[in-house]
Amino acid sequence: MTVPFDLWGQRGWAAAEVAGESHYRAAIRALFGARIPPDGTELTVAAQLLPEPQNRHDRDAVGVWVGSAQVGHLPREAAKRYAPALSALVAHGWTPQVGARVWGSEAGPGEFTGSVRLDLAEPHLIIPANQPPPQEHRLLPPGGAIQVTGEHHHLDALAAWLRPEGECWVHATLHEITEQPARSARAVVEVRIDGVRIGQLSPRMSGEVLAAVRHLAERGLVACARAIVKGNSIKTEVIVYAARAHELPESWLSDPPEAARHAVRNSSAADRPAGPSAAETAVLRVPAGQTTAPFVPPALDVPPPVAPVIAGAVAADGRAHDVRESGLPQSLAVPAARSPQPSPRPAGPRLNPPPNWPAPPLGWSPAPGWTPDPAWGPPPAGWQLWIDAPPDADRSLPEPSGMVARTWRGWAPKAVADEYQRHYETGVAPRLARLPGFRGARLLRRAEGDEVAFTSIVFFARMDDVRAFAGDDWSVAVVEEPARRVLSRWEPTVTHDEVAMEVLPR
Repeated sequence: MTVPFDLWGQRGWAAAEVAGESHYRAAIRALFGARIPPDGTELTVAAQLLPEPQNRHDRDAVGVWVGSAQVGHLPREAAKRYAPALSALVAHGWTPQVGARVWGSEAGPGEFTGSVRLDLAEPHLIIPANQPPPQEHRLLPPGGAIQVTGEHHHLDALAAWLRPEGECWVHATLHEITEQPARSARAVVEVRIDGVRIGQLSPRMSGEVLAAVRHLAERGLVACARAIVKGNSIKTEVIVYAARAHELPESWLSDPPEAARHAVRNSSAADRPAGPSAAETAVLRVPAGQTTAPFVPPALDVPPPVAPVIAGAVAADGRAHDVRESGLPQSLAVPAARSPQPSPRPAGPRLNPPPNWPAPPLGWSPAPGWTPDPAWGPPPAGWQLWIDAPPDADRSLPEPSGMVARTWRGWAPKAVADEYQRHYETGVAPRLARLPGFRGARLLRRAEGDEVAFTSIVFFARMDDVRAFAGDDWSVAVVEEPARRVLSRWEPTVTHDEVAMEVLPR
């Protein structure tokens, strides 16, 4: 019997490509049921990654399956990098799986087009480097980044977890301790890896998780959390990714503990190699005496989607996924907007990509004969695909009258601040650029102790354009899942100010 293992490092966004989908067109088409909207639809499902050592074309081949149907392979170069870790998991009774987005459209009978994308981290981040704690424990749900402090006092202990790639996932445990500063005692959270202290949380961040640590301790349980160790022999940082106490659902607080997991380690901390070894992957073996009840592996759960689940959407095997048990989102169908085919490009204008297309790089211009990728889907009805304005015309700010500035602040640990900036650049900025009323944005950053404070200022032509971006509840901050994974905290609301005057250099 195999047990599903949700690979670590998933961020809630499927972007890794799958190869050979055209060879599995019928299997992909079957995932959507009897009818597909002519303008396309998308499913979010669990995909299994199964090595194919007997594949006569490539011994490192990795098949991508959704339920009982194969839908493609990992690209050849990617498969070569992932096959060793995935094969080790399968050899010990685990079935590696990740979240996946499946897109399909059908203009008519026999005219199906589909694609598959995976939420897949880099190979060195899909399996934790150590086993879960041997004591009865609860693994805290994934949450925003929490910087550990004082790691520089424990470089010897952290040396065992340094990797050539510069980072790895580990199971960490959280423990309440009493600190005695000059004036009065205070409770803080100590962080340990394999029972060894490697630092602690700041008093403020300890307060965010202390109630959960105490709740579990009162039940005789150890609080376990996912953590990243990154750095080198002279500078190492540890970042915990765990839900805050107030974010834990009541059902989680009353759930039974995870069974203690024991495994024989074939190497000690002193002789552990610099890279993940076969011994480290072997700690993920199926426990002896496995019953028919599903065993929950020590994996990074994919948080449930924010969008509502469309009724009737099912996986390939005909069963709906239970988010609470599998950690993977239920099937989600989001129909795209229906529209006519894009019109030919007129002479001279520039491309105005619709919201459902990726934003082109700054300054990009289509080559002669360029056509959009069919996987992007058609633009919304009435969308003007080519506009006559010169490329730089709409990037300058208009006359200030009526323009609105939307301001928001968030904080990230220093170690992952650049990750948030990349998310803003590659995720937020392209989305903003596709909005007709967008008039520019600024992202400011400033060091504040162990954190970096970000201030986002986005300019819109009028409040109606703000609503197009944020919805009717436009005073609530729009913080997407990739940002929540990196930020330690953020302001839940935003401010809107009218731009009264603007002074530009001559």
